[in-house]
Formats: sequence, C-alpha cells, structure tokens
Amino acid sequence: MSVFVVLVVIVIAILIVRGVLKSIDSKNKEKSSDYYRSANEYQRNGNYEQALNDYNQAMQLDNDPYYHNYRGRANIHCLLGNIDLAISDYTQAISKGKNDLKRSEDIIKSGVSSLTSTHPDLCNIAEAYNLRGDMYDKKGDRIKAVEDYNEAIIQFNNTIQAGPYGPEYYAKRGDVYAKLGYNNKMLEDYNKAIWTCDKLLQNNKNDFEQLHLRGRFNLRLGNIENAIADLESIMKFKLSKGDYDDFEDYNYDVKKLRELQENVKKEIEEIKKIN
Repeated sequence: MSVFVVLVVIVIAILIVRGVLKSIDSKNKEKSSDYYRSANEYQRNGNYEQALNDYNQAMQLDNDPYYHNYRGRANIHCLLGNIDLAISDYTQAISKGKNDLKRSEDIIKSGVSSLTSTHPDLCNIAEAYNLRGDMYDKKGDRIKAVEDYNEAIIQFNNTIQAGPYGPEYYAKRGDVYAKLGYNNKMLEDYNKAIWTCDKLLQNNKNDFEQLHLRGRFNLRLGNIENAIADLESIMKFKLSKGDYDDFEDYNYDVKKLRELQENVKKEIEEIKKIN
C-alpha cells in the first residue's frame, strides 16, 4: 500500500471520528438542554434537590456550560445552604460572563452582526459579583463581600453607560448601594428607575412590563399607593381585552399591598399616641 493511500485512509478516519464526536456532542447538548429545562421547573416548584441533580446531569453532558448554567446551579446551592459551592459556581459565572463580553466586543468591532451593545453581558457580570458578595456576607466575610459589591457597582455603571437604558439596571445598582449602606445613592437610583419607567410608558401607557417594574420600584420606596395603582392599571387593561391570564395573581398582590398599607397606617397611629 502506497504512502498516499495510507494518508488518505488516515484522513478519512479522522473525519469519521470528528463526525462521530460532533454528533455525540450535538446529542449531549440536546440532552443537557432537557436537563436544564427540568432543573428550572423543579426549582420553580421548590424541589431544590432534584433541581440540583438535573443541573449536575446537564453540566456533565455539556462540554462548555454557559453563564446562566453556572449561575442557575449557584442559586440552587444557595437555597440548599451550600455556600462554598455557590461561591465556586458564581466565580465560574463571572469568568463565563467576561468571556461572553470579550466575544461581544469582538463581534461589534468586526461589524458582521447587528449586535450594537454589550449591556446584557455587563449586567450578567455585575449580577454574579453581587450574588457572590451575598454568599461571602452569609459566611461572615464582610471584606470579600464589600469587594464584590463594589465590583458589582462598577459593572452596573458600565452597563448603564453601554445603554440602552433600562430601569432595572438602576434598581439593581440601588440594591447593591443599600447593601453597602449608601442610602442616598440607593434612593437616587430607585427614583431614576421610576423616572425611566415613566419615560417608556409615555410611548405605551399599557406596557405591562414597565407598569409592573414601576410598581415594584414604588414599593421599594414605600410608595404603596402608587404600587397598587400600577397593578390595578394592568388588571383594568387585561379585563378590557378579556385577558384573564395571571389576573388572580395581580388581584392577590393588590390585596396584600392594601393589607400592608393598613398595617403601616396603624403603626403610625400607635407611634403618634406614644409621642
């Protein structure tokens, strides 16, 4: 057999093996996606042990787990009290987020895609730092927690600068300021979040997402009546369209907010009596 024939046979064998490996990898990806979906479902239903099991199964099959895979499993570890394992997965999520950011920056520079902003990647990194900071705080390591919270602030700043502006970015940064004890900055960011919602609602007054977000942000500021008004606006529009999806959930939330409002009023009256 000539050298040429041997080389051809070797090349064909390599291509076959690559094809088989690619096929296996594709099947594993498909199976891992199924496990990720079931893990999310188990988590929503409060079955954290089974959720963790499915995350582990998925990540064994997946050669290159994504940012959200590590972050998702870290959240489960947190719920189960596995603090060190949660820190490890949040650290992996930060690394994956930075890789995603570099990839997005390269794509934008190349101009071969319609991608114009890196803000989702920046936000992912910021949130992973924030969540890892929570874990260090649970461990009693306040120094490392503060380091991560400060890094989260930097990444949220970058997220907001990258645009487009989203009210949730201001609110999330405000949450981190609260953990650091910067209450004035926290209030400033919550108000910026509400202002951004207001601007977006000028274009579409029935934007459910913005109404829901503004309601949440108002609640954080203690503006219970405004939060109720936003939820009732959603309910009113849904009824006008015959859309009853999630209606009972909104109704329940409004009821609970009204109860909270009454309790706050009672507490204020008791304080007045004492003084």
